[in-house]
Amino acid sequence: MDEAEKIMSTIKKDINNRPISLKMDCCTRLNRGIIGINIQYHIKNKLVIRTLAMSNLEERHTSDYLKSVVLKVLNRYDIRPDQVYSCTVDNGANMVKMVRLLAEDNENDAQELNAGEIDEDGDTDVLANNQYSSENEILNDNFQEHLVNSFTSTGFGMTFCIRCSAHTVQLCVFDGLKTTNLKVILEKARKVVKKLRTPTVSTMLKKKNLKKAILDCDTRWNSIYHMLNRLYDLKQFCELTANDHCIPELELNNDDWELIKSLVLTLEPVEIGSKILQKADLTIGDFYGCWWKIRNGLSKVNTELSKAIQASMIFNYMSFLAIYMDPRFQILLVPEFKKKAQDHICKLWSLICALKNVGRPQEVCTINVPENVCVTVDNETDITDDFELFLKSKSGSNCITTNSTILQPNISAIVKSYDGVQRIPYESDIREYWSLKEKKMPELYEISQILMSIPATQVSLKD
Repeated sequence: MDEAEKIMSTIKKDINNRPISLKMDCCTRLNRGIIGINIQYHIKNKLVIRTLAMSNLEERHTSDYLKSVVLKVLNRYDIRPDQVYSCTVDNGANMVKMVRLLAEDNENDAQELNAGEIDEDGDTDVLANNQYSSENEILNDNFQEHLVNSFTSTGFGMTFCIRCSAHTVQLCVFDGLKTTNLKVILEKARKVVKKLRTPTVSTMLKKKNLKKAILDCDTRWNSIYHMLNRLYDLKQFCELTANDHCIPELELNNDDWELIKSLVLTLEPVEIGSKILQKADLTIGDFYGCWWKIRNGLSKVNTELSKAIQASMIFNYMSFLAIYMDPRFQILLVPEFKKKAQDHICKLWSLICALKNVGRPQEVCTINVPENVCVTVDNETDITDDFELFLKSKSGSNCITTNSTILQPNISAIVKSYDGVQRIPYESDIREYWSLKEKKMPELYEISQILMSIPATQVSLKD
């Protein structure tokens, strides 16, 4: 058995009859189309990320064609379509539609497993009107489309389409730049940067041990930040060189420089947050914490651009499905969202049980009501941390203890017993938290392993 066969055998064994999460991305380079498919799952509370395929695309990137390619890859690893709990993709309409088609394909398989019990028709997109667009997205043979919902339930069964959070943040910034009509100052900045990058001026920069100017890329918002930030660092050089060497192309007036400074300060919180979003093991809860920090940073800047970006950054509470099981952030869910989360998690448990019983007589999953879901909160947390203070203001002092005398316990009782769990500091390691709950809360622990496997971004595919 060669190395590739060993890896395939390991993956097949790891994910046999259990829900898994995928993340996918397509690109076109030099007339060659490629789709990358990663799989994420937890083994003994440790995140495993594997590459299933980097497949050539020999036809147009339609959703139907992409679906056929993905199904072939899944079949190679003996993965049933109904095992796919979530698919993280970019915001291209063809990729999103492909996930919907995969979910529709799951209908027949799901009916075979557990007819009627895991129907998601009752779930709706909580923020269906939360749409993002960007006229600047022109990547990969028009691959990107301009309709974004950060987190959408698709079709029958348990397959969810999750929009890459890093890409969503990028679109929010593009929309903010577009709605605030900053085209004029950006064009002025680009003209100066282009002059700074000419051989004559760049040589002058080098002699003064100054860094080279950065020109932005139309499809990468953070390149705008880096361009403006570097340009502002070179302000003194531009002013002196424009006068001493008679290079008018380097001239900007005071208002222009002040506006550039304002843009840099505005985009800085997003730049910091974007670096956090590059983590390959980011959970949905981690993403929420990052999302909140970006919005909080923007609100402190309080510029026209920061307000425009915030207007696009309405956090999609479809993520309550994962956040309900995250004691760092559960307190932020209103009763309506908690109820939806509880219903969904019960259906997820039905799917887990149904997959376990594939190929053998139907059995009832054994469950145990946890005696106590109270956890200790670290009181040493930095009380000057804005996010921690915000979360603390939302949390109550009550710790929920379950009633161990409940008759005929079921998964619904277990899931509901977790409502009101005492908050832990947001910087806590959520995986470590659940590793300590494996024996006390076996069902919730098993569910947490599925929810923590949901990829918030496509980062590992970009590496």
